[in-house]
Amino acid sequence: MLSDYFDEYSLNARIRPALLSLLPPTITVYIAFPALYEFAVGLLSLVLVFGLLTAMASYVRYRGRKLEQHLYKTWGGKPTTYILRQNNDVIDEVTKKRYYSYFESNIDSWQAPSLEVEATAAEVADSYYESAIKWLLERTRDKKKYSMIFKENIGYGFRRNCLGIKCHGFLLALFSVLFLSLIVVKPEFVKNQTDAVFIYAAITFSLIMAFWWLISVNQAWVKDSAESYAIRLLAACEQMKNT
Repeated sequence: MLSDYFDEYSLNARIRPALLSLLPPTITVYIAFPALYEFAVGLLSLVLVFGLLTAMASYVRYRGRKLEQHLYKTWGGKPTTYILRQNNDVIDEVTKKRYYSYFESNIDSWQAPSLEVEATAAEVADSYYESAIKWLLERTRDKKKYSMIFKENIGYGFRRNCLGIKCHGFLLALFSVLFLSLIVVKPEFVKNQTDAVFIYAAITFSLIMAFWWLISVNQAWVKDSAESYAIRLLAACEQMKNT
């Protein structure tokens, strides 16, 4: 259903992080207030019509993009840039030289910066690498032909945006745990008498989600995906070279 309203990237990289953060409280509402839950489900079509999910996706994107600049500073630059540096060993030297050669043969006035230039004029060296990446991005826009790049980009966007709303996701999951625990201690707090098994299951799930947001969603998790995307993008040089 959501695929009728959002493209593949937006659905997977923006909407899904938001829905993950809302999952624990949604289950909590379903258990504690089933009538309210049914009413909310009935409003789903209206939510889509009024664009609330679109606004949610926009906010998740904003949080992710804002965080991204901090990540780049922490990592020492964009992965697509620092991986191309001669003093970086994420990609082996032989493969990297093939990429340099390809760029030099296909991009006017492009030349791989030397180690000396990287050391003494880092911004100048990075400008060459960033220029090459921009050139490569424009030639890999075809999502079908370069489907692996597209999938890696979605994966990176999903992780980056999850990190961007980490605080929201954790607090919502924690709130769900506390609210459901209150129902266990004081069943009279809600009129609906839900089987205790379901309540404990929901508490366990919300706890798992809280720990996932707190522990698994971190910079290293995002960086791993960012570098995978950068490596896959650069590997397009090999595919373009042979076509």
